[in-house]
Amino acid sequence: RNFEIDFKKKGGEEFLAEVSSSLLNLGGKKAIQVIVRDITERKKMDKRLKTIYALCFYSSHEKWRTDSC
Repeated sequence: RNFEIDFKKKGGEEFLAEVSSSLLNLGGKKAIQVIVRDITERKKMDKRLKTIYALCFYSSHEKWRTDSC
C-alpha cells in the first residue's frame, strides 16, 4: 500500500514522500516494514513533462490550423 505525504527534514525543509508499508513474517514474528522515498524531483519532472507535452500538443494543432487555411 502506497501513499504520498509531506515531510519536514531536520533543517525545516519540506519534501514530498511516497510511503509504502508491508507486513513481514521474520522467524515466526510479525513485523512492519515502512519505506519512505523522497519523490520531490520525480514530481517536478512529471510537471515539466506535462507542460512540454501541452506545449507540443497545442503548437502542433496551431500549425495544422494555419497550414489548412
